[in-house]
Amino acid sequence: MDLSDDLGTVKPHLSRGSHMTYAMGTCVMELASVLAGEPFSDRPECIHPTLAKVARMVNDQVGDDERQRLVPLLPQMMGGPRSGERVGLIIALTCLDHAPSGPSQRKVNRHRKHVLRRLEWINGRDRLSPLGRIRCRLEAHRAIDAAVVATRRRAERALTVMLSDVVRICCWSPPAPDTRPAPAGERVASLV
Repeated sequence: MDLSDDLGTVKPHLSRGSHMTYAMGTCVMELASVLAGEPFSDRPECIHPTLAKVARMVNDQVGDDERQRLVPLLPQMMGGPRSGERVGLIIALTCLDHAPSGPSQRKVNRHRKHVLRRLEWINGRDRLSPLGRIRCRLEAHRAIDAAVVATRRRAERALTVMLSDVVRICCWSPPAPDTRPAPAGERVASLV
């Protein structure tokens, strides 16, 4: 089934994990790739890689009902920034802000300190070396892992709220001129 031919009649049902084809199921990032006219993948080019990581993790950690609430976030995710180490670190900080107090608080605080230090480090530079970019991404991804694990213990809804806040904060910039075949926002609106 080619979803891009007739989005108006197909209502996707998001599910956990990665899938080989749309007919086998779809996660929120795979749906984004289809809506953007990209090859079917859970790593769409139209969404910042760190934001996509958060979305995949939330998609896989929440139940079916909560997972369907991720679909309305797609237009903002697809219209947000697509690259940048600062954005990745800001995404990580936003996730850490959602981690609840509790047994993992020390770990979360340690990650917050590392992410803030890395953010200060890149703010003083015009360009990053390839190694610097990798270090920023690694720090952001470690922090996100810790935040999602800590937040998951609280409740599924907390993870969805966390992703909603990440999208609201990191997708603040006006979308770049769209060269995609059809407006993603309209396509997503037809799915909700």
